[in-house]
Amino acid sequence: MSAGNASPRCSFLGALALVAAYSGAPAQPPNTSDAANSAPIATTSAAGEPQKGATSVLDPQARQKAVLDLPRVDAFLNAPLPTPRPERYRSFAQTSRILVGRSHLQEVALFPGEELLLAMSDDEASVRVYDRASARLVGNYAIPGFKQFETGGVLAWPEGAPRFVAGSSQGLFLYDARTGALLKTFANERLGTLRWSPDRRILVARGIAQQDSSVLHFYVRSADGPTGANLEPLGNFAFHERIDAWDLSADNRLLVLATYPSSDLVVVDLRTGVETLRIPGTDFGGDVAFSPDGRLVAMGGKGLLLVDLLNPARRAFRSHFYNNIGHVRFSPSGDAVVTSSYDGRLRIFRYETVARDARSSLTLSLQQTLRHDGQANVYAFVFEANGDGIVSVSGDQTVRTFRAAKPAQGTAPATASTRTTARPCGPAPARCSTCRSSAAHRSPTRSRPPAPPASPCSRPTAPASAS
Repeated sequence: MSAGNASPRCSFLGALALVAAYSGAPAQPPNTSDAANSAPIATTSAAGEPQKGATSVLDPQARQKAVLDLPRVDAFLNAPLPTPRPERYRSFAQTSRILVGRSHLQEVALFPGEELLLAMSDDEASVRVYDRASARLVGNYAIPGFKQFETGGVLAWPEGAPRFVAGSSQGLFLYDARTGALLKTFANERLGTLRWSPDRRILVARGIAQQDSSVLHFYVRSADGPTGANLEPLGNFAFHERIDAWDLSADNRLLVLATYPSSDLVVVDLRTGVETLRIPGTDFGGDVAFSPDGRLVAMGGKGLLLVDLLNPARRAFRSHFYNNIGHVRFSPSGDAVVTSSYDGRLRIFRYETVARDARSSLTLSLQQTLRHDGQANVYAFVFEANGDGIVSVSGDQTVRTFRAAKPAQGTAPATASTRTTARPCGPAPARCSTCRSSAAHRSPTRSRPPAPPASPCSRPTAPASAS
């Protein structure tokens, strides 16, 4: 599927829920290799109802009434993706470094124009804003409800002057990034982690985590009001499991989830409340993401799991990590999937379809490894909008930018025709090893460490990592 082929993207995403519900494959014995392997797939019938013995992630009462028709984003679906240039990742290297001087840097975000960034330390429990070019601290702002190792979520506002939205135990707030002035209170719910939809129009906020349940709150962004920034509530979903991570598809219809304690990877159709897919996830699953075209989902935990939603039996799994993955994202152009992990590294993977034994298989190949100091946890990262840079934060108390080397003068830039990453396609099932989760290494309420110098979700055999 090419980046500029807009119509197939629209029709694909519109039909994806039905395709997933109709998909089926026989169960295969688990395999511990890193090759693409097959496994049992969906728990829904062709009619969209749970099969006998299947479970639903939604709370039973929520399932009876839950139909959340989020605003459509046809303009986004019709827009071509950025030009894929997978060859650039091999030359990614550090280009700048900001020493924050505080540990447990959990959040990072870029403001419009990408001249400023924010970083949030779970230890300091405040939001810092920096000028990227000079590394100058613009401001350090306290947030109501933030306490040491009891913070919440922070995101940059996608448009206009530099502003950020923060969710905490006291509500949902909008701040001026240059002055720290509180501009607006959107809600009074007790909220934690925040995440934008792919088009930055929908904000999803998780209620303060409970031991065995979660509530996700949905808001739509607008330019209404005196501040030119507003969030209106659209509704919420209650779940009878804890939701550790989620992501919306590009059309705002499907929601992918990482659940606990089942440790499953689940896809839910928000308009019907029906699960279109439920499969075993990777151990200690802490993050999930849709690919830009909506065909693939990635899950990061003890390893990296990649699933083709048109043929969920076809998967790839990569387990060569020295500690668990904390963050996973696809590049804006969809030509790579990137992980950050609690071993001090970010890894950039190429994914493609290859022919093997007369069958097509989904594979992952490592293109580049980027490093922070030692084995300090790399908690989070963001891509620059054009995909030419990655900004990450770590327990080594730094914010680092990694970029591709600029092409030599006179060298023609890469075009779509040079793309080497193939979209997974074809009906042949592949083999995959997925792991069930153990509660022994999961925090009862959140995946981040309760106090320094603990490292979240560390494997018993992994070397101790820095904060």
